Amino acid sequence: GSQLRRGLLTAGLRLHGKWDPVDAEVEGAFQTGSGCVPDAAGACTTDDVDQAGFFADAEVGFTLLGRLRLYVGFGQATGDDPDTKKNEAYNHLYPTAHKFLGYMDIIGPRSNVRELRGGAGYSYSDKRGTFNLDVHDFTRLQPTEERVGLEVDLTAGWKFYDALSGLVGWALFLPDEGISTGDEDPVGNAQWVFVQGVAKF
Repeated sequence: GSQLRRGLLTAGLRLHGKWDPVDAEVEGAFQTGSGCVPDAAGACTTDDVDQAGFFADAEVGFTLLGRLRLYVGFGQATGDDPDTKKNEAYNHLYPTAHKFLGYMDIIGPRSNVRELRGGAGYSYSDKRGTFNLDVHDFTRLQPTEERVGLEVDLTAGWKFYDALSGLVGWALFLPDEGISTGDEDPVGNAQWVFVQGVAKF
């Protein structure tokens, strides 16, 4: 069968509001339907499994002097409970989730994860330049709840034109036991330096 065969329905809602100097956003989605059961090679078999996953996310920010925004947030996306017949893992529907879960893609898709986050963003020169500090704390939910680790992202951006902007960044990940399903404790940390350009057409 096709590796892409899936009958999945996703229904979601996002609410955003701003009451100077406070802003807030609440978002969530629920998935139902069915998906294929893969064989050892990853191809679909003739068996199906019922899907039942969800994610929820909330963030509150506070802006000072129109330039400095402080925020805290929470997110959770379900993982598959191995003790049930259904697949409860939320399907992120996109290749990666680094826009939401840190630039390093340690978590990958928004699935089987609980996230606590906070940070600060500063804009200057008529908001053409930005500095951002974001901290994410991750916990894996299934098969047992374990803390994955802490990611710190520090970025600086500049908007050259309406259609062209750039970003440079440094990221640090401090792992915990949930980073692996094995018995060995994590050793060391991971760092990443990157340069990114965005062009809009």
